[in-house]
Amino acid sequence: MKISSGLKQYLNEISKRYHQSIPLTEIFNACKINMLFPMQEDGSEWKGFLCGESGSASIELEDMNTGKKIKKCLQIQWYKMQSCKYEVNVYIL
Repeated sequence: MKISSGLKQYLNEISKRYHQSIPLTEIFNACKINMLFPMQEDGSEWKGFLCGESGSASIELEDMNTGKKIKKCLQIQWYKMQSCKYEVNVYIL
């Protein structure tokens, strides 16, 4: 599945801003609008939270058109700065 340039650009814009919290809802909504479903290992919708002042997560994606898992994953990295805002890098790899 080819990832739309619009989604890539939107995720890039998220990465350019600082955030009060990790914007999972915004990230997941952008994926769903582009027919990508963030999922857990068992195939259900991803539910969880990201902990710590810094870290990374790789979240599997399903093509909502076919119902099949794609080879690419949503990659999220975060770092909490001294200002208490988060720097978030998000992309699909």
